[in-house]
Amino acid sequence: MKRIATQLLFALFFLFSVSVFGQTTYYWVGGTTAADFTAGASWSTVGVGGAPVNGTITVAAAGSIFVVDGSDISSAAGIQTGTVPIAMNGDRNPAQFILQNNATVTLTGVTSARLLNLGGTTAASLAGDEILIGSGSTLTVGTNANLTLNETSNATKHTYNINGNFNINASRIFTNSSNTTHTIGSSAVITVNGTFTQSIGTHNNAGTFNVTATGLHTITSATGNNFTNNNVYSNLGTINLTGGNATFNNNATATLSGTIGNNAAGIINNNANATLNIGAASVTPLINASASPNLVNYNRANIQTVRGATYHNLTISGSNTKTLGAATTVNRDLVVTGTATLA
Repeated sequence: MKRIATQLLFALFFLFSVSVFGQTTYYWVGGTTAADFTAGASWSTVGVGGAPVNGTITVAAAGSIFVVDGSDISSAAGIQTGTVPIAMNGDRNPAQFILQNNATVTLTGVTSARLLNLGGTTAASLAGDEILIGSGSTLTVGTNANLTLNETSNATKHTYNINGNFNINASRIFTNSSNTTHTIGSSAVITVNGTFTQSIGTHNNAGTFNVTATGLHTITSATGNNFTNNNVYSNLGTINLTGGNATFNNNATATLSGTIGNNAAGIINNNANATLNIGAASVTPLINASASPNLVNYNRANIQTVRGATYHNLTISGSNTKTLGAATTVNRDLVVTGTATLA
């Protein structure tokens, strides 16, 4: 038997937690064989590497916590590592999903689109983050899978905390519907090939946030809905700010090279000491770029319309003709470089 003493400690802890807190923590022990959250043969309540529970697990929003620990993903003798394939055969509503110790998980749906709804559908809330991806761990939302972070009431806030890698594949969707503060840590790398939708809440990026050419980042018009970049943000696809409360705050370096839309009441704030590179053909939302100092660089290698606004430092680069879309004020330096011209 593996780590007998450790397992006994885990067993005592979980018996206590179930009886006192009404929650059960399941650890993945199914190795690299695909299985659902409901497959008892692939999950253990004893702990990492423990004996499986067998039977069918009831995925209860009120108290089901699922953990994938990359240090050992099997109940078999010895240590097993590798990619854990979780294949949902229906929509699942657990309370929390945790990846730790360099875990690698690919989430898919069987046959048709399936939803992993973290935070569940009831007004339950446990201590900790509903989605937690530890440093060195990777979660990929793959074929036929979608992921939602749900808010059940004003008093029940659910959070994500990403410190590892979070990949949203093409045509897949992550939707946040919880009005609270969410964390993208300094070691996080988020890659959006599909859709990242924040319906509400404050989203703080201290890591690297990449939207590829097929990706979409949507910030809706809910009150208080904002995304704040404190490190690196790159969007080669589309960023949509869908209304007057939708705000993108840049405190570091952001590059918007795809499409910037789609509502003139959306707001892009380029704050002090920040650099905003714009490669889009035009900009629909408002731009606030008067903070001292900051730089906005229109760098498209083609014709481009400069959004009418007040800028502190404005650079026109790339190539071809750049046209002022409306009255524009530059408080400090206007630089035209490369083969670009300003009309």
